[in-house]
Amino acid sequence: GCAAWLLSCLFQNPGTLGWWVAPTYEQLDQGYEALKDLARSAGVLKRAVDGKRKLWLRGILPGLKGSRIQCRSWKKEEHLRGPSVHFMVVDEAGLLTSSARSILATRTASTLGFIRYIGNPGPVLGEFWNLCQQAEDPENAARMGMLRWTWEDRHRMLLATNPVVAEAYRQKIEHDRRTMSPFEFERQYEGKFANPPGAIFAPWVEGVSTLE
Repeated sequence: GCAAWLLSCLFQNPGTLGWWVAPTYEQLDQGYEALKDLARSAGVLKRAVDGKRKLWLRGILPGLKGSRIQCRSWKKEEHLRGPSVHFMVVDEAGLLTSSARSILATRTASTLGFIRYIGNPGPVLGEFWNLCQQAEDPENAARMGMLRWTWEDRHRMLLATNPVVAEAYRQKIEHDRRTMSPFEFERQYEGKFANPPGAIFAPWVEGVSTLE
């Protein structure tokens, strides 16, 4: 979905630059391949350099400059410095660091471009949690928004198209609910930022063990 969004934005705005960003280069591959396959199937792929994970798109009209896509990792944050970016997707945002997010935000400062962050929830008080809290704040409604997807969304889709597969999917989810820790299940399937078990009692422990 985000790959389709990024391609659409770039194709409709000739001569712009898009980034697909992830924590490591290995994690970039899924996004890069999705972008390349979609661009090729849409007939807008002009050139691909797999070794550098870069794509060039055809112009919307003959003689009009096409847009470009670069894939970047924040494993080495200095690699995030560089040109202004018009549209960006940040994958695996649950692993986002504060400094990486700050650098990425500055890439779109001069273009007023859009960024979409996607990923499973990470730890409470982490950078992705902070970002989602800001997106849910009514005061930021004009510039930020959030969609929360859980296993139930996919289940409803399957019920409408293939009830047999929907039931198998529900049974798989219920199996994982019984066998995974509640904190991991909620994080992976319910889209919740779950505190680690020790954090629940942390305020009480701190209160009873603090000396004057």
